[in-house]
Amino acid sequence: MVLLIHHPVSPHARKIRALMSEKKMLFILKEEEPWKLSDDVYKLNPAGELPIFLSDGNVVVGNYAITEYLEETGSEAPMISGDAKQRAEIRRITAVSYTHLTLPTILRV
Repeated sequence: MVLLIHHPVSPHARKIRALMSEKKMLFILKEEEPWKLSDDVYKLNPAGELPIFLSDGNVVVGNYAITEYLEETGSEAPMISGDAKQRAEIRRITAVSYTHLTLPTILRV
């Protein structure tokens, strides 16, 4: 069973849900409110950060860690292809877009 503990409007959770869908994974979603996390979340991740990915006894926390885990373990629809240099460039562009596009949107008050 694959379980994603998330908040539905989180851009990080949306990214993970989209990735799992592209990889044609069957998964269960459990919603948590970031401002009122359950004790279960803190047991899985003492930092209390979402999303949290659980699969076959493995617990993976954090946007980038979950993305890399899914890419390395999923055989369906690889999202990052090419040689090591090309994959590094893809990761660089992803980091730049997060830093300059997503992060300012999240931090805007």
